[in-house]
Amino acid sequence: MSDPLPLGGEVTPGAARSLPAALWRAIRRDAWTLTCAIMVVAIVALAIGADLWVAIEGQDLNENLDALGPDGLPAGALGGVSGDHWFGVQPLRGIDLFALVAYGARVSLLVGLGATVLATVLGVLIGASAGYIGGWWDRVVSWASDVMLGFPSLVFMIALGAVAPIEFPRQLLLIVVLGIFGWPRVARIVRAQVLSLSQRNFVSASKVMGGGTWHVFIKQLLPNLWAPIIIVSSLTIPSMIGNEAALSFLGAGVLPPTPSWGRTISDAIDYFETDPMYLIFPGLMLFLITLAFNVVGDSIRDELDPKSKGRG
Repeated sequence: MSDPLPLGGEVTPGAARSLPAALWRAIRRDAWTLTCAIMVVAIVALAIGADLWVAIEGQDLNENLDALGPDGLPAGALGGVSGDHWFGVQPLRGIDLFALVAYGARVSLLVGLGATVLATVLGVLIGASAGYIGGWWDRVVSWASDVMLGFPSLVFMIALGAVAPIEFPRQLLLIVVLGIFGWPRVARIVRAQVLSLSQRNFVSASKVMGGGTWHVFIKQLLPNLWAPIIIVSSLTIPSMIGNEAALSFLGAGVLPPTPSWGRTISDAIDYFETDPMYLIFPGLMLFLITLAFNVVGDSIRDELDPKSKGRG
């Protein structure tokens, strides 16, 4: 996927819409965007109301050996799918798979959104200050972002997850680590936008009329940065969710008994040849949320930055 904005690009005047207006316009124009937006809302509702949905199903996260056959596999076809277990049950432990998927959605969205917010805040502050102040600070930020973008972050995250104290909140650790490694991409886009806007006539006029540094940044530059900030944030969320799932799949993410899509998928791999149903539901949820956020994010980008249409 291409960058949300070219590193030296500008947002056109027609892009100065609010996020709700851009989203509404994208939904009205494209049925596929509407479908993906509905998927996002549905999965977010599943995560927020996980306790309610699991209670309606009548299950929980406790082991239920009665749902297993003598061989340790779920009794019945399709991984034990039934009116009591909508997605079936896990082999050997008998934990309801719908409960794992619902509570796992909460973990994935919490980590994905939290890491995106942290990466965006850091990226905007660092990138905007580098583009506006310039000089040695701009060189330091450019060097640091290049180093971090080329750094094998996944290896570092796995190592950090292995040595982090067990009592430290693992979800908070993931948010901090993913956010810190995610700011360079945001910073580069914001820096490029600030450098471009700083040369515009309205910024020069504000300075000539006596506007101070803080006034020019808040009143002239920041309002014109919302479009690229929204664009890059909307496209960062699915990558953060995918990173959390990958770390949990490798055993460096959230720890048991906290549910996670990545770990549920990892557990299902051992039984794929026996019955692939254990892998379908958590894998499908991860695929759908990533696809939906990417499609909605691309549509928002096209509305906020009309010049991006046609770039692939």
